[in-house]
Amino acid sequence: MKNYLKRILLFITFLTFCSCLHPKDHNGNVKNAYYETYNVAGEKGYKVYFETSGNDAAPKAVVLNNLRRDITKYDGAERSYQLNIISESSNIAGFRAERSDLENGIIFVKDGKEYFQPVNFVLK
Repeated sequence: MKNYLKRILLFITFLTFCSCLHPKDHNGNVKNAYYETYNVAGEKGYKVYFETSGNDAAPKAVVLNNLRRDITKYDGAERSYQLNIISESSNIAGFRAERSDLENGIIFVKDGKEYFQPVNFVLK
């Protein structure tokens, strides 16, 4: 009886361990990630550039210096992305930049689930 209980507990522990693991390849590989600052006509922000490769995880948003910006279909083509993250604007009435508590990185979506991948964006 004791041997039977040990096997059941071991099996439950194994299932719990496996369910808590995330697949290691859920995020896309990010290459050439860099950004530039800009200050033009009453608008300040960052121009962000990066490329992805690897699996079919799609980038959903970028977080840079506690600012978050969702990626639209106009921001990238064939795994190369270029987007502006506006931090301040006097041209847009009532503008408030979307903030995030996450570190610098990219949020990917795969199979309906979001995954955050930290990225070291280089200032150019």
